[in-house]
Amino acid sequence: MAEYDWGNGYDELYSLQQTTDGGYILGGSSGSNISGDKSENSLGGDDIWIVKTDRVGNILWQNTIGGGGMDQVYSIQQTVDGGFILGGYSHSNISGDKTENSMGVGSYWIVKTDTLAISNGRIQSAVVVMIN
Repeated sequence: MAEYDWGNGYDELYSLQQTTDGGYILGGSSGSNISGDKSENSLGGDDIWIVKTDRVGNILWQNTIGGGGMDQVYSIQQTVDGGFILGGYSHSNISGDKTENSMGVGSYWIVKTDTLAISNGRIQSAVVVMIN
């Protein structure tokens, strides 16, 4: 079992899935800048934070995704192309990685990343959806 020294802010894990290579993808939120095992600064507020590990828990890569407000992921799944689809919400307007403004409370953010071998989980596409 792996043990991590997360960042110096408030960090939470919400989703964990085994990947096709036997490793794991972890998804949650982070308010930390570079510290502990976190290698990227916050984009403002809490950000989506995804971490890819090998089968024994060594961190292979990580990505901080978000804008100037609060962004969180609650579900992450690997897609057939080797990338990941993330489901969460965003209260950020256009800033950082956000290309659409928040629609207020209930703005769900769906993010699709590229294949991990190409770009370490960088955003391929994203959409904001309002649920009433």
